[in-house]
Amino acid sequence: MSSSASRLRRGGRADWLRTSGARGPWSRRRGSGRLQQFDSPTELYDHPANVFVAGFIGSPAMNRFDGTVSGGAIRVGGTTLHPPEGQLRAAQGHGKLTVGIRPEHRSVGGTGELTLEVALVEDLGSDSYVYGHLAGDAASHVIVRASRDHPRPGEIVKVKADTSRPPSAAWPAAAG
Repeated sequence: MSSSASRLRRGGRADWLRTSGARGPWSRRRGSGRLQQFDSPTELYDHPANVFVAGFIGSPAMNRFDGTVSGGAIRVGGTTLHPPEGQLRAAQGHGKLTVGIRPEHRSVGGTGELTLEVALVEDLGSDSYVYGHLAGDAASHVIVRASRDHPRPGEIVKVKADTSRPPSAAWPAAAG
């Protein structure tokens, strides 16, 4: 790729541009005619500025859950997450949140906090991804990375959060 920006994908009013140069690759995400975020792909992946940006980077897509701030933590379903202080401060006072958690920050098995009804398993050889919904919430969509020893469609399994890793992002529920 040359050092000038080149269009990789165009869809509707949003476009994804990537620039390679002496300082490394940089990406920007535009939506609704406005620049949403300009940063390295790693920074966009780790710290998306909003739900819109989070929806365009990472494969599989980031899980998004409804959450609330409770004391010094964020509650998502039956799970308590302990984000970095800055992320928690930014979430204070917003009541309802949209919490983004990458599929690799959750795992199947053990005494997990969430109960997942498995709909589909994507077996990739070395890893697999489990797709389903939270028990009792058929409208939810959850993707979790699993090992080679994975559950089968129709099974109900426990899913645990990697509480050592904070949510990738937390935004006021109306943000996007």
